[in-house]
Amino acid sequence: MCHEDYQGSGEVGEPPLDSSYPVGDTQIQSWTYTPGGDSRGVVIVAPDIWGPNPFYHELSRMLAGQGYTAVLIDFLSRCEPMPPDPPRELGMKRLANLDEPLSMADLSIGIDRARETTHGRVGLLTFCISGIHGFNLTTERDDLAVVSYYGFPRGVPFPPDKAGPGRVPSVQPITLVDKMRGPILALWGDQDKSIPPDVVREFSDALIPRDIDYRWHLYEGAGHGFLSGLLEDNSDSEAARDAWKRTLEFFSRHVAAPIKETT
Repeated sequence: MCHEDYQGSGEVGEPPLDSSYPVGDTQIQSWTYTPGGDSRGVVIVAPDIWGPNPFYHELSRMLAGQGYTAVLIDFLSRCEPMPPDPPRELGMKRLANLDEPLSMADLSIGIDRARETTHGRVGLLTFCISGIHGFNLTTERDDLAVVSYYGFPRGVPFPPDKAGPGRVPSVQPITLVDKMRGPILALWGDQDKSIPPDVVREFSDALIPRDIDYRWHLYEGAGHGFLSGLLEDNSDSEAARDAWKRTLEFFSRHVAAPIKETT
């Protein structure tokens, strides 16, 4: 499941700013990484079910190094905190009791706060379960430039008989394609056991005819969580480097650009 194994490079740059925010009686944890000079725009980093582990802090630093104000949001702050080196069972327990629409609402509030500091689109970098949120938020908002890594077009394939009392699944993105707005960049690996290539193609075939900026790529030989190859040398590194290049090009085109007024 994604990037729970990455423990960091040991290199620590400037510490991020605490940009946490309250939602009712809950404090949503958030960290802001600022560029050295003028900001090119804001990119929200939304982690996977494991939360804001070292992998996502490292990506946020990298985005700040590219000139963006990167805001890492733990939209799963309502969940039980994750310890270092969490066992897989703990991630599945989180998922079994997750109210996905509520976590998406917590993320959207964080986007609203970031939106106050920019006149352009807000970049939204999503992974796995937050990829569902990224797709679905484009049906509610027109101020986002969404990059989705291994987002689930048909929702998380979680066995209903293993769901806990708190679980509320999101609406499957594939059922909402007629309401989605771009720009969207979606990236998958064809060896992802959780998201078969035929589901990726079904989703993309439904979106391509729509009059939105939608781009996608399916990497041959890459599995779920392949972006780990960006920070660690492994078999997915070539796919990871190409995907990150596409991500930076996408944000360069869309995040700093002003939003066109609609009538």
